[in-house]
Amino acid sequence: MKTRQPPHGTGAYRTPGLYFDWRAGEVEVPPAASSGVPLFVGLTGGGNVRAEGPALYRFTRWQQFEQAFAADGVSALLACAVRGFFENGGRLCYLKPADADAPATPDGQKLADAIAAPFEPRGMLDDLEDIDLVCVPDIMRPEIAQSSARVFDLQARVVEYCARMGERFAILDAYAGNPANVTEHGADAMLIDSIGQWQTLPPNYGAIYFPWIRVVDHRASSRTSSGLLVPPCGHVAGVYARSDRRDGVHKPPANEVLEGALDLGYVIGDSEQALLNDAGVNCLRESRGWGIRVWGARTLSDRPAWRYVNVTRVMLALTRWLEYNMRDLVFEPNGVPLWTLTAERLKRYCSELFRRGALKGDSEADAYFVKCDAETNAQFSRDSGIVVAEVGLAPAAPSEFVIVRITQSASGVNITVPTAWQ
Repeated sequence: MKTRQPPHGTGAYRTPGLYFDWRAGEVEVPPAASSGVPLFVGLTGGGNVRAEGPALYRFTRWQQFEQAFAADGVSALLACAVRGFFENGGRLCYLKPADADAPATPDGQKLADAIAAPFEPRGMLDDLEDIDLVCVPDIMRPEIAQSSARVFDLQARVVEYCARMGERFAILDAYAGNPANVTEHGADAMLIDSIGQWQTLPPNYGAIYFPWIRVVDHRASSRTSSGLLVPPCGHVAGVYARSDRRDGVHKPPANEVLEGALDLGYVIGDSEQALLNDAGVNCLRESRGWGIRVWGARTLSDRPAWRYVNVTRVMLALTRWLEYNMRDLVFEPNGVPLWTLTAERLKRYCSELFRRGALKGDSEADAYFVKCDAETNAQFSRDSGIVVAEVGLAPAAPSEFVIVRITQSASGVNITVPTAWQ
């Protein structure tokens, strides 16, 4: 039997046999994984009644949450967070109920233990592939928030979980004790003692937002209700999703309107934000004609390379892309063809990042490098069945401070942007 060149046309293979179809230079790059998909962990009030129900819920609209938890008992903070996510443009989220063994009578430590349980290593959450954000608004439940140590312990567990997974990012709510105390004593007085504790968290895998926001209380029968003061993490997650879909993860999720927020729990001044911004706390602020907006894009890290949310998420997105789209290369012969294919896929992905504005530099050579060859794959690595590729990226940092110099002279007014900031 002779081998044949493939005939033209998709339906032209009529004689059984072996055909060769050589296609040089065609390397398909799988698409990037979805982003802006949060995992909510919270108290649904079901207790043992819900223990036989689904261990994990998937929602694509708010009404699905309402239907799943129509009975009284679901946490108001959790419900407002999920609703806020969809109000701000979110399209997909997951919920892991944390109260299968929670007591009927609220107890701060037991509720905290129930929330912490899903984040234990080798749990169900480790197997989820869609999510890239984590929100736990019920950390701020009054029974839990009576103890600042309890709050920070839970926040640490959430961020450590994201660090362990290596591809997830926590959206945290600032703890400032009783919201009434914040109003009375000021944000800086209440938050200054908390800053040091936040800076002990794994720095590259989370961001904190302040203040809380006032939202419509949909459970209230009276239209005169002043609303509920709730943590903003769910609403901010919706902003992440909206920004990702419109621009991509490289766009800082800031200077974005916070839909569904009636008011801020505390009005922050410039001097207070200067303190909080330096500590990596992202503020929510309101200005006339602009509404309530996310006015910060910093992570918990004080290292320049990981300071900004968008820069960190670009790197985490690369990790997720690799896990999704390089699996088909496992068990391939470890040699030059595999190295070439690996490098080609990575270059195309990085090139797409550059074209979308995610990387800085005047050319692709300035923006990234990819290396996968005999130098990165020594004989020992090959004998061990390991393929090593080196990737370097220069993510674009946000223009956090836009400086314009105005000079007035006899010839007129000149407006210039300093070259150091261009």
